[in-house]
Amino acid sequence: MADRQPYEGPTAVYRLFSREDVLLYIGAANRIEERFSTHRGTKRWWPEVARHEIEWHDKREAAERAEAVAINAERPLYNIMIPALDGSGRTTIRYDAPAIAWHRGDPHYRSRRRLQREAREHAS
Repeated sequence: MADRQPYEGPTAVYRLFSREDVLLYIGAANRIEERFSTHRGTKRWWPEVARHEIEWHDKREAAERAEAVAINAERPLYNIMIPALDGSGRTTIRYDAPAIAWHRGDPHYRSRRRLQREAREHAS
């Protein structure tokens, strides 16, 4: 059996937004529809997604770097793992991310709602 080589071809960085234009999630994938299908089946926040933006990169490495920079700079609501910018592959867990705890009594749930309200007010 041959070893599988990591995919190095064109890869997209995608951003998922709510109806209120709140940035929900940033990810990278070479098969976008498959990734969205996986999110649809596994992410509790998927019903909040109203639109997406996609930017393609020639190489996976470039997309992963762009994804790391975007997550660190833009702080999407549901990205829990924050990638290091030094290329080490390390991540930091974002304990304040609303996806960590989803229960109404949790303060993160309220912060998620507050962010959505602020986004709606900003759009007005």
